[in-house]
Amino acid sequence: MRYALSALLAAHGVAHLVGYVAPRKVTLLAGRVDVGEVGIRVVAVIWLLMAVAMMATAVGVAVQARWANAAVLPVVFVSLVLCLLELPAARIGLALNVVLVLWLVLHPTTGVGVMRWQQSNEDISGRLDASSHGPTGTFTFASINHLPPPVRRYFQRAIPEGHPLVAHASFIQEGQFRMGEGEDTWRPMHATQRFSVQEPGFVWDARIQAFPLVPVFVRDSYIKGEAGMVASMLGLYSVMNAPASSDLNAGALQRYLGEAMWFPTALLPSAGVTWETIDDRSARATLTDHGTSVSLEFHFNDADDVERVFTPARLREVKGAYVPTPWAVSCRDHAAVNGLRVPTYCEVSWQLETGQFTYWKGRVTPPTSSAP
Repeated sequence: MRYALSALLAAHGVAHLVGYVAPRKVTLLAGRVDVGEVGIRVVAVIWLLMAVAMMATAVGVAVQARWANAAVLPVVFVSLVLCLLELPAARIGLALNVVLVLWLVLHPTTGVGVMRWQQSNEDISGRLDASSHGPTGTFTFASINHLPPPVRRYFQRAIPEGHPLVAHASFIQEGQFRMGEGEDTWRPMHATQRFSVQEPGFVWDARIQAFPLVPVFVRDSYIKGEAGMVASMLGLYSVMNAPASSDLNAGALQRYLGEAMWFPTALLPSAGVTWETIDDRSARATLTDHGTSVSLEFHFNDADDVERVFTPARLREVKGAYVPTPWAVSCRDHAAVNGLRVPTYCEVSWQLETGQFTYWKGRVTPPTSSAP
């Protein structure tokens, strides 16, 4: 579709040459405004410049030049204004510009906002990849003999002897995200997520269908001890950009620790996680990174799978402040994926004073994990 957009822009640019060479009256806006001979020559030169700009932008879109993503929508808007000035003669050009504006705003893969969002994701994912050197070696049962019994049983269940230690992982989420308090505020969600292990980090890139044809793009990240949380309507209009803070960092690191059950070698002591017993079916995991230390309770079922992750005090943003709030992840449908046993369906909830507020539920496709 990128090449189709490029071809359409190029053809429109060629058509602008007609506005330069064609004879015309010295009036604009269907004869309402007389600009004289000099004025109409200036307008003709603008048509020529727009022809060049449109064709250059077409080339930029085709080769995915970063500047083209920023330039294409303004170029089309200027073209639209020119066509309005030259009505009725430029009515076909005006209709084409309207089509281009709708395409550039709403198209799910070649819209301007989508392309800008993808570029920013590539930038931040590059930072994540630069930190994902990862652990080396393989898992052995002897390496977990000192751990609490429920944790030891869990690792023996989830990780085969000799499995390589995971350096990075990626997976896809399909599910729903809750946009408000009512049950009718659940919206379809699709997300991709990438993790690094040696230096804990992740990038979560989600599309939430807030309104028909109008997705909200959301990105949460944690890289080199710094968290980020941004959201944008169509990738064009920012609706959230959480300021950097130690509270945001702590919440993101807790999320990393909880989601490490999808690549469980990241929960081993060799990945920096320490464990302490709570009872025969639960234990507390602690992870420290870049001066931030967080803990989560892991609860195991009779099959020694993780069935619940919990903390009584994950930081939740409320009107610009972060409030410690009970937070839980419930898991089920465990399966062997790439040699590791992981949950494939989860629901995430805040435990509020008014009751449980589940805000995310979805299925995780088999992640792609690798060792160095």
